Amino acid sequence: MNYLGKVGEKVMYLTGTYGNMVDYKTGVKLWKRNISFDKERPVLPTYDEATNSYLVYNDEKLYKFDPSISDKPEPFAKVNIKKEKELNSIELFPWGVVLAGPVEVMGVNMDGTVKYHLTYSQPGETGRRLMKSAAIAGSIGLGIGSGVSSLKSGEITMTYRDSNGNMRSDVLIEGDRNNKNQAKAYAAGSAALGIVAAKFNSRFNAMKQNRDFSYIFAKAETGEKILVKVSKADGVEVDKIIFNNNKPIYEVDPATQNIFYVSDKSIQIFNKK
Repeated sequence: MNYLGKVGEKVMYLTGTYGNMVDYKTGVKLWKRNISFDKERPVLPTYDEATNSYLVYNDEKLYKFDPSISDKPEPFAKVNIKKEKELNSIELFPWGVVLAGPVEVMGVNMDGTVKYHLTYSQPGETGRRLMKSAAIAGSIGLGIGSGVSSLKSGEITMTYRDSNGNMRSDVLIEGDRNNKNQAKAYAAGSAALGIVAAKFNSRFNAMKQNRDFSYIFAKAETGEKILVKVSKADGVEVDKIIFNNNKPIYEVDPATQNIFYVSDKSIQIFNKK
């Protein structure tokens, strides 16, 4: 991985194993020593416009790539991440940064203290096997309110608004299904809706997120399967929704923040909170 982030006449240079500040015109490293990264762990950067610097996470440490300093900085924060290899997001807020992954969200203040740290367990987490299925990825422009789902003789249909503003309907699932046919039907329905079909990794990841919220599929203390909506700004659990399977198919409407959940032969709609 190479990452070039220009700050004045300097550039932040990152690879999977080291980082440095580089002179934009000559390409010469400005710090005598590189910051060494663990290549087996995520390297996540974000830009802080207020200080004209970059913040970088790796191996449970946060660094500030400040173009005004003459040599590599020491980490300004050392944290304890439970599922570090699964971290996939870093977001900047006025008070600090938020690190997020499928079952974990942590807010770290600029002084290096932890603002909040939430960890969850996924239902069926133990003994998962490598499997293929269809995943909903990205955002879709769904209709609002009553124009979303209907059920007819074993079929699921979804009514939605396409990119031209026209209302359309597509069958997501039809007839009797075994697991193989169900996966095919989900994939076909996803393609019709302009949603990307994908392969899951060995560990099912039902997480979705945007800059402001993480949606984490978790197991409640009561054993129920729930989707937890976490505010990244303060770590507050804004909402909890009960799901009924270990591999949920759902989508978050980016316009309304309503949640649409495919459950058996129906689509449930949960208004935002």
